[in-house]
Amino acid sequence: MIKKKLVIIALCAIVIMLIAASLNTASSTKHTTLGSDSRGYVIKDVYMPNETLNSKLANITGTSSQKKVKVAVVTGIHMRETLSINASNAVVKDYAKSHNVEIVQYTIVVHENFDYYTAGRKKGEGLAADYIIQDVAKSDYDVIIICHDHKKGYGEGFYIATPSMDNKSVTLAEKVDKAMSGLRFLPSDENPKKKGSSTEVFTKPLAATGHATFVYEIPEWVSYSEAYNVTYNLVDTAYNSI
Repeated sequence: MIKKKLVIIALCAIVIMLIAASLNTASSTKHTTLGSDSRGYVIKDVYMPNETLNSKLANITGTSSQKKVKVAVVTGIHMRETLSINASNAVVKDYAKSHNVEIVQYTIVVHENFDYYTAGRKKGEGLAADYIIQDVAKSDYDVIIICHDHKKGYGEGFYIATPSMDNKSVTLAEKVDKAMSGLRFLPSDENPKKKGSSTEVFTKPLAATGHATFVYEIPEWVSYSEAYNVTYNLVDTAYNSI
């Protein structure tokens, strides 16, 4: 009898894996341009859960996932920070394929001189402030993650910060910090980038819309593989902490 039950459980597990492999969890992607001007443009990609897959899994397991989570990820505010852009872009696509979550990615693209430190930052931050904040204000995201990478001396290793130190952001950041290794929560008064231009122009006004908001920092000297793995774990830990 025990052996028979184990065989049935194993067969169910195989069926579930085959269904999951045959269908991407992210059933559709809505791709729009939020806005554009002489500085560049902002793209919004919405990865929606695959309701067909969720329904099939529910029929097999006899349960359904009631947890509906919405995560927003912002990349490219400083286009010189290519490690965070590349790793985060890949994580968003991969995570959306395997989880019942709606992920929205905002991608900022600066036309010219994006690699000029001052000019590139100003354009990227301006685009983010002008087009993303007003869109976020109309949304119901559970968390927003703004992705950056940093040089040595601007924080050690991987960390998240909450520049506004609002209760919603801090509470979630503390949960993530407790649950996840390889990344730490750096409160605003300990963050060496707390007075960065993007904090005042974009991050604080974004958090003021009422959403939990993280600034996520990747050390620019680590490998792409490490950056990808920690970023994936951050999204997953935030998802499970909501």
